[in-house]
Amino acid sequence: SASDSDRLEAEIERVRKGMAEGRTCSECGHLNVKKSRFCTSCGGRLGEVATAGVNPVSA
Repeated sequence: SASDSDRLEAEIERVRKGMAEGRTCSECGHLNVKKSRFCTSCGGRLGEVATAGVNPVSA
């Protein structure tokens, strides 16, 4: 329906804006300010995205 479509469009825009202006918590989906280290909603750590298959080399 039109209202479902409008809600989806609004959610897409929220996610796009969050990607540009903040950090979305992977635990609860809350949008946090860009410089946050922890989610202000659930307290989850807002870490960097790990790259699969890359292991640090120890000297």
